[in-house]
Amino acid sequence: MKIRNILTIALLLTTAFAVGQEYRKDLRSQEEKDDRHDTYQLDRIRTSHLLKALEMAGIRIFVFPLNPFDKEYKLELYLNEYVNGEKIKSDHFGGNNMYVYFTKEEQLYADYIDNITFYTKDVDSLIVISIGTYSFSLSGMKLKKNKMREEQFYNWRSYSQTDWKIGEEVPLLVYASSWRDEQFNVERFCGASDLSKDEKETRELLSFSPHYFIFTYKIYE
Repeated sequence: MKIRNILTIALLLTTAFAVGQEYRKDLRSQEEKDDRHDTYQLDRIRTSHLLKALEMAGIRIFVFPLNPFDKEYKLELYLNEYVNGEKIKSDHFGGNNMYVYFTKEEQLYADYIDNITFYTKDVDSLIVISIGTYSFSLSGMKLKKNKMREEQFYNWRSYSQTDWKIGEEVPLLVYASSWRDEQFNVERFCGASDLSKDEKETRELLSFSPHYFIFTYKIYE
């Protein structure tokens, strides 16, 4: 009974408070409504902060724009695995460069894809990958690490020069292991973040990394 009385009094006070307030349309932004106590400091958070937070959680996103298409082509994605410089496995999958979509008026149209996007998640000894275009997608791909030493690590490196030419295989993304530098007794890895801009360090990475995966794509008739 006591609890019921307290709830009744609280309800009456809330109703009285609401009735006594002047109506005014809430013009705050959606962000202000969602974070009314400024808990998340939304006015200070930038996209780079969010991406760094995702990286701490083992998540990376890679987007590769495609130069424009003028007709329908086949698009093939390749995944090659190398151990000590030798290719030991190769997979491929794909579709074409055209997709269909509906407008708000439910009209059906077709267009050409304009990017390939990779989503990756580090899960202990595996990397889980999803790859998407508007035309086709692949989810749940798993790459297995091959760590020989406790301090050994893997890193992603990408290419920025990824324009297609008919029939040519174009590299997009590398996932590679570090290697042991016995002279200085350290674990090493290529420092170039853009493999298209530093040929020397790209050659070093692909020559010295004992284990790596490389994603490429090809456009053909």
